Amino acid sequence: MSASVGFMDTIISEWQIRDIIGRYARGVDRQDEALIRRCFHPGAQTHYGDFDGTIETFVPWVLGYVEAYRCTMHFMGTSVIDWPDDGIGDLAIAETYAAVLHEKNGNSPGRSWVGGIRYVDCFERRPVAPGTEPEWRIAERTVIGDWLRIDPSENHRKFGPEMLTGRSGSDDPAFDIRSRLANSTWPGPRTPGT
Repeated sequence: MSASVGFMDTIISEWQIRDIIGRYARGVDRQDEALIRRCFHPGAQTHYGDFDGTIETFVPWVLGYVEAYRCTMHFMGTSVIDWPDDGIGDLAIAETYAAVLHEKNGNSPGRSWVGGIRYVDCFERRPVAPGTEPEWRIAERTVIGDWLRIDPSENHRKFGPEMLTGRSGSDDPAFDIRSRLANSTWPGPRTPGT
């Protein structure tokens, strides 16, 4: 393989890995079971401190956990991707810094919290099912907590009624906005004054 082909494979692989990391955040925040599952290989191991098991048991656990909150937001920051095989292979280790917010429902007891965590993921590029093309997915995930702040819910300010506000599931305004944008005819280049 030439150096330029290897470099391009690395760039494409890193983009695919970062895309999965972002889609996981969307899946959890929108409580989208199918999207969460598509980020992991079947049988993937997950280590979350208060949960340890396979992706098949993790998904119902995490969806039950976030159900207690009015909203969650997983903001994925810097991802550093290492290649244990001395270059691009079928194994990558990604460490991703994240800020996570969990806001309780206004009429639910308990506290809202925000924290800084890191996801340490082992990504493998392999077929998901026999006869399919290899794809990058998480094979093992470990979460490391760096800091945590708990806030009384009564201290939270609410958006005004004119603001679109996020919701779990397909009721979130982003679903309609993305659909509208994907299905609209772009008006072409804007000219000054229009």
